[in-house]
Amino acid sequence: MVDNGESRKAYCKFCGSEINKDAQFCKMCGKNFTEEKDFINRINEKINILSVFIGLIVSVIVLLVGSSFFGVVIISKTMDTTFYLFLILFAALFLGGITTGILGNPKINEGLINGAVLSLVAFIIIGFIIGGYLLIVIGISSAMASAFSSYGPSAASNVTTTPTLPFSQENIFLILKGILIIITIFFGGMGGGALGSWIKGGTK
Repeated sequence: MVDNGESRKAYCKFCGSEINKDAQFCKMCGKNFTEEKDFINRINEKINILSVFIGLIVSVIVLLVGSSFFGVVIISKTMDTTFYLFLILFAALFLGGITTGILGNPKINEGLINGAVLSLVAFIIIGFIIGGYLLIVIGISSAMASAFSSYGPSAASNVTTTPTLPFSQENIFLILKGILIIITIFFGGMGGGALGSWIKGGTK
């Protein structure tokens, strides 16, 4: 069936003039249609779910490959373990973001948005994994404390008592360092998305 262009026609809701279905403004009255949409709707229109999903798969693959060398790094002590974890997570989200950008829209701003969605979903997944791990550890610790409590209060106190860390400058530095690492990793996904969109736009 030949498309005569009628399927792509619409009418301006302000002046009634015939416009293209994908038009962003009316040529007759000059009304900008994108201004009528709120911020959330405009963001939703720019998110490519499939490209984000494939980017997540790439991120998981990079994460698994990088994690397989974690034991070697610990044994050989060639690199600080915290820095190595940072490199793995940053590389995972950055390469996943590039994949998302290449498969998505060639516009850099949309690549940034899709990369941000990729980072957000990845952090949510990682948060659930860490939360589940902590719940398991707490459950095991509680079970051990209950088991040792039957041997007397001294045994139970030895199991359940944990040293209290002082609120020192060193702890503040570690907290700020962790926040900086999280922000940098998050922007790694956004930067990868923008770079992927730029690569896609440059190849056209």
